[in-house]
Amino acid sequence: MEKQININRYPAVVRLFAHVISYIFHPLFIPLFVTLFLVFIHPSYFTGYDGHNKLWLPLRVAYNTIFFRHLQFFYFIN
Repeated sequence: MEKQININRYPAVVRLFAHVISYIFHPLFIPLFVTLFLVFIHPSYFTGYDGHNKLWLPLRVAYNTIFFRHLQFFYFIN
């Protein structure tokens, strides 16, 4: 007799939902979420910024936190 291994897997919908949540709340995206919150929910923190700069600020934060962290990661692997 062969031993059967019983693997309890969650349904596909639950796994998909868990993967989506884990990508959204990845630590690389937390500075971007804080910046978006401060720029659009508390606009008094960026009083000297005009509308154009308020739109570019989250893009700069996203670029710096995501791109450069991945660049460092691949640099240190090689």
